[in-house]
Parts: sequence; C-alpha cells; structure tokens
Amino acid sequence: MKIHQVSGKWRFGVLLSLITAVLWGILPVVLKVLLEKIDAFTIVWFRFLGAAFFLTVFIVRRYGLAPLLKFRGATAVLTAVTVVGLGGNYLTYALGVKYTTPGVAVVLIQIAPMFLLLGGLVVFRESFRPLQWGGVALLIFGLVLFFHDRVGEMLSGINDLTIGMLIIILSALVWTAYALAQKQLLRYFPSEIIMARLYLGGMILFFPLAHPARVLALDPARLGLLAFCALNTIVAYGCFSEALEHLEASRVSMVIAITPLVTLGTASAGSLLLPGFVSPEKLSTASVLGAFLVVAGSMLGSLMKNRALPPD
Repeated sequence: MKIHQVSGKWRFGVLLSLITAVLWGILPVVLKVLLEKIDAFTIVWFRFLGAAFFLTVFIVRRYGLAPLLKFRGATAVLTAVTVVGLGGNYLTYALGVKYTTPGVAVVLIQIAPMFLLLGGLVVFRESFRPLQWGGVALLIFGLVLFFHDRVGEMLSGINDLTIGMLIIILSALVWTAYALAQKQLLRYFPSEIIMARLYLGGMILFFPLAHPARVLALDPARLGLLAFCALNTIVAYGCFSEALEHLEASRVSMVIAITPLVTLGTASAGSLLLPGFVSPEKLSTASVLGAFLVVAGSMLGSLMKNRALPPD
C-alpha cells in the first residue's frame, strides 16, 4: 500500500498546526467558564451538533449522501468505537475540567499521545525508538513535578482533584481507543467522511442526555463561548487534518504539544483581564517547570522515523 506523501508546504503546515494548538489550548478555559452555568452533556451535544451541521453540508455537496450511510462489517464496528470513544473523550474531558482546573486537565491529558504510541506498538506493530522512551520518561517526570505540591491533597482521600484526575486519565484512554479505530477506518474512507459520520453519531448519542432548553438561558457572553466550542471542534480538527497534508505527522504532533502552555497562558491572561470570569491557576515555579517538561516529553515521544507500510 502506498504511503501518504506530504506536499512540502511546511510553513503552511506549521501555521495550521499552531492554529490547532491555540484552539485546543483555549478550549479548557472556555469549558471551565461554561460549566458554571450549563451541564457537560449539553455542551458536548452542542459541539457535535454544530460540527455535524457544517461538515455534513460540505460532505453532501461534495460526495452526496451515500458515503454517510455505508455501514457494514468491520467499518460499522470501527465507526461505533470512534463515536463512543470521541464522545466519551469530550464528556470526560469536560467533567475533568469541572472538577480540577484547565491547567491540570490539559497537562494530564498529555498522557493520551503516549497511550496512542503504546497502542500503536500493540495494534499496528509500530516501532518505538529509544528517544521516544526518553520522551515517555521525561513526560512522567514532568507530571510528577507539576503535581508535586498537590500530593497532600491527592493523598487526603476522595476529593475534587483526585476525582478530576481519574476522569482525565479515563478521557485519555477512550481518546486512544477512538484514535486507533479512526486510523484503521482511514483504509476505507477519507478523513472528512469519517469525521462527519462521527459528529452525526455523537449528536444522536448525546441528544437523550442533553438539555437544549438550557442553552437559551445562557447570558450573551456564555452563549458566544458555547458557539466558540462548536466552531472550535470543526476548525481545530479541520486544521489538524489539513496540516497532515503538508507536514509529517511527527512534526505536527511536536507543534501541537505546546497546547498545555497555551492553556496556562490563556488562564493567566484571562484572570488578569477578566478576574471575575476566569480563575487563575496558582502554579508554583516547579509546577510551571513540570509543564514545560511534559511538553518536551510529548515532543520527544512524537519523533519517529518514516517507514514504508507493509503491503496489504
């Protein structure tokens, strides 16, 4: 099977990757503000609804309706895994932000790419270089340093921090299941069709649990933030997918690894500019250093040699 060749427009690829990192970095701060007035199920459903509407219109105009309705055999099972996996990730990530802080959530969720790398070893028999193991070790050390001043709170029993951290770890696991299933689905469908089916499935899955009427009770500022979440979903993933057309996956991953720093910067700026709206992270110097080490570890873990895929 032929492997995908990048276009060579690396500057454009880096720009798209940076846009993805910024959008993903801002998202947990926005979620924290929204969760004060509306439940996580409704937020997730609205994200899927907005993304499904825009992407479905695009797919139908370009490919027609037929590709969205093809369900048979392995593709049906894989599609179900992607819907439940990404939907579960959206929900658990929002809940994790609710119980912790945007900074804690976005730093801890960096274990998801490591889970994906390990999953690739088992499922797709991918190679793992010593430098990548060094990245894993650096990421773990960074997490320990980031949470070092919260150890007492973590060991004091069941509290919001421990609950939130456990939920974020679960979020990383279900995201890994989604990503592995989507990678296999790429053998059968283009990425935009996969995502359209995924958004439609997520919209249907979360509708019974959502409370759409609560959206109408939001103040204009939070209503705008909810609309931002929906646009963030499709624009960030669209930029991410397009970046892979112009830049190697490992380099895209390295750029996106700065997401935690974007979140911490957004939270700090927001707490200064809108003190009654955004809460500060209150991080020690060691915790900030830990966040940088997590980013560095994630970047190292993304370094892979390109290799030919085995024939079908």
